[in-house]
Amino acid sequence: MLSLRTHLRVFFRSLFIQAGFSPQALQSLGVLYAIDPALKVLYPNDGDRQTAIRRHLTPFNTHPYVATGMIGGILFYESRIARGEASTESVTRFKETLMGPLAVLGDGFFWLSLRPAISALSCALVPLIGLWSMAAFLIAYNVIHLSARFWLYWVGIAQGDQ
Repeated sequence: MLSLRTHLRVFFRSLFIQAGFSPQALQSLGVLYAIDPALKVLYPNDGDRQTAIRRHLTPFNTHPYVATGMIGGILFYESRIARGEASTESVTRFKETLMGPLAVLGDGFFWLSLRPAISALSCALVPLIGLWSMAAFLIAYNVIHLSARFWLYWVGIAQGDQ
């Protein structure tokens, strides 16, 4: 039901999930900003779209890099809900079940493993390439983290919670 253009808009908007952070709702405003283009397609009726928006106003918090997988899964369920194939509780259960485990996975991999490893490699490159080691760090880290975000989004869209 969703076009490639809509998927790309959702993916690029998901990069700004932390911009809508609030102490009460945590990342839920960022999630709503990200999925808004898809909700407009899935629910052309304003009343149905408002109901879907209210469904996602509950607090949401996970690691921002792995949140794209959750956003993909949310769209997986919202597509099924729009077609009448799933209940509204399925998307809520999906979010509540995976927020914590994915936060731990994202923190452990990206913050505690990947960033220190690439930082150490970049520091080791200083005698060879000087200040260009900072650029090497940024390129290596961002290639890996953006690839992971993109892959997680498509896995979420394709498989939901499987």
